[in-house]
Amino acid sequence: MKTKIYNELAMGFLKEGIPEEILFTGLGSEAGEVLGERKIELLHNVTRDAQIKDELGDVLWYLTVIANKRGFTLSDLMKSNIAKLEDRVLNPKKVEE
Repeated sequence: MKTKIYNELAMGFLKEGIPEEILFTGLGSEAGEVLGERKIELLHNVTRDAQIKDELGDVLWYLTVIANKRGFTLSDLMKSNIAKLEDRVLNPKKVEE
């Protein structure tokens, strides 16, 4: 699925009037659920790929909605992140500061 299509579909599930703080809290909560699934994997020596995939999808939704409300697209985030990572590789001393 293309990021533009996902963005449009994801925004269709946002209830009108939801405060931004709820979205940020939701993002943190879903990230915690990803960690919870990983904890289960470690404690019980099992693989929970389906559950982790499901929770990462929820993280993606919150991330998409927050970005959109701030005027960013997923593509913007991807490009910015790659540029930051490349800068870290090219300028390792900058990271230490």
